[in-house]
Amino acid sequence: MSDKIPQEAQDKLSQLRKKIDEIDEIIVKLLNERAKLAKEVGHIKKQYNLPIYVPSREQEIFERLQKLNQQYGEFPTDAIKPVFREIISACRSTEENLKVAYLGPRATFTHQQVCNILVRQLSIFQFLQ
Repeated sequence: MSDKIPQEAQDKLSQLRKKIDEIDEIIVKLLNERAKLAKEVGHIKKQYNLPIYVPSREQEIFERLQKLNQQYGEFPTDAIKPVFREIISACRSTEENLKVAYLGPRATFTHQQVCNILVRQLSIFQFLQ
């Protein structure tokens, strides 16, 4: 690649990538801060026997963030909802342990399939770390 573009462009590309890396670091820090706050919310909800998942609250968040994004204009507004759905889901997982249901008693086909899927997913997450 370095043979095909001038040094000036390579330098600019390096600067831009460095800035992206810095922004990614800030995003990761903010995601962890958000998860910590969600965990605190979960403790309060548990204390007062409130539901962890509140669809109307999530919808409010999506709508507010899509409006906010329109002010900035570079990130696709259509991507806000799926991105934040993942963020919210990950943060919600800090509020309570994941519960998985399956049909039938233990050691049946459905139980084994659920276990296999969860092990594969866990392996992927461990691999990514």
